Amino acid sequence: MSNISDSAHEIIAEGLRTIGGKQKPANDHIMIICPFHDENTPSCGVYMASGMSLPIGSWHCFGCGEKGSWNRLAEKCGVGKIKEWSTYTTGIQSISIDDEYMTLNRMTRMMNVDANEWPDDMDWRGFTGKLVKRADGIMVHDRQLNSIGVLFPIYIGNSLKGGVKAAYEKQKHLLSYVTTKGNWVAKYGLFGYNIVKKMNKDFFVLVEGPRDALRLISNGIPAIAILGSNNFNRDKAIMLSSLCPEVVFCIADNDEAGSHMRSVVKYEMSKFCKTIAIKLPKDCKDPEKMTKDDILILKEIILSA
Repeated sequence: MSNISDSAHEIIAEGLRTIGGKQKPANDHIMIICPFHDENTPSCGVYMASGMSLPIGSWHCFGCGEKGSWNRLAEKCGVGKIKEWSTYTTGIQSISIDDEYMTLNRMTRMMNVDANEWPDDMDWRGFTGKLVKRADGIMVHDRQLNSIGVLFPIYIGNSLKGGVKAAYEKQKHLLSYVTTKGNWVAKYGLFGYNIVKKMNKDFFVLVEGPRDALRLISNGIPAIAILGSNNFNRDKAIMLSSLCPEVVFCIADNDEAGSHMRSVVKYEMSKFCKTIAIKLPKDCKDPEKMTKDDILILKEIILSA
């Protein structure tokens, strides 16, 4: 079997050279331009390490959601196939990616809410209606609480993974955020992923919650919320590497959970790119509360990195 693996690696490596275009090595995979949808930034990860739970050459596009064996990619791109591994063409469905079908209608039914478009002239907790809509936010009416709020569907590329609901105004004795059920948060809980992709910068900032991310995005800084200080892992690091950042910054809350978040993010993301943890000023509890001066200092840190 090792001979097959060795020859397969040569075929894949030669195929990637022939495909060309923008490519970026990222730990155990190589990011390439996906041939299944139109894009300028590599978002398709081709796995290159043997001995994994996935066969070498398996691939998954974090943009459009397409995935398969090397032979399917090779056929699409017109490069060499791996004849010995023809059975992997169907066997690739074992990839550990959540394929549960999700739609916006299904999501609103799960959360027992009625949905409408968010008005441009209606702010949400200090953020403009236009920014809320830029983040795919929609207005929802909670039937159980008889109150309105905002629901942020979480898209990775064109694929809807889950959603985060928040009240229109912060209320005592109620959770700040409620997510749709399932294990999607651990794998795909990246609020702002598509916004950052469209901003097309060579860096972004990781924060804990949606309002933290919106605060930075409103100031022109690409930011992604990991939806909880404990919700970062290798799966998310791999997905974020598809954005091909040169540098990733991490700004967590000034508490014990924030300290844990900084260490985990630095450990996982530094495998793919330069990663810098930034501490907030002592009098600033979380990124959402950053002053204009704090934002200016952050921009200077980013520019000098």
